[in-house]
Amino acid sequence: MVRNPEQTEAVLKFLKDKELENDLMVIGVSNVMSWCRSKNSDDKPLHESAYKTRKTSLQYKPIKLLETLVLSAAKPRLSPFVICSGICYGAGEEEWKELFRIGWCCEQKSLTLVGDGSNVIPMIHIADLSKVIATGMNAVTTHSRPIRRVAVILT
Repeated sequence: MVRNPEQTEAVLKFLKDKELENDLMVIGVSNVMSWCRSKNSDDKPLHESAYKTRKTSLQYKPIKLLETLVLSAAKPRLSPFVICSGICYGAGEEEWKELFRIGWCCEQKSLTLVGDGSNVIPMIHIADLSKVIATGMNAVTTHSRPIRRVAVILT
C-alpha cells in the first residue's frame, strides 16, 4: 500500500466507482506501526475494536490513511479488510540470519540488545502471514456468500 500510495488510492477509487458483477474481497496488509502511539489504560494488549481511536506517529500517518481508505471502500459486493502485520521476514532475511543462527544454536549466553532490551519487535514469517490471510479469507467466505476474487495490497 505504501510503496505507491497514489496507485493504491487509484485502485480503491476504481473499485468504489465500478459496478461489480462478482463479490470481491480487498485485503490491505499494513504495518502494526500504525498503532505505535496507542495506549491501553489497563496494560492489556490492544484490540482491533480500538482501530478508530488508534494513534500513530507522523512517520506512519500515510499508512494509517491508506488503512482508512481500504476500510472505507466497503459497499455491496466489495469487502475490504486490513491486516496489520509485524516486520515480515522469510524469503531473503539476510539481515536477520546471524541473529537467528546464534539464537537457534545457543552459541552465546545472550543475544545483542538494542537499547535496554525492553522493546518488543513484532515479527512474522511471510509463510505465517500468508496463512493468516488465507484463514481470514476462508472465515469470511464460509459465513457469507462465496468470494470469487481476492485482491491483496501489500505494504
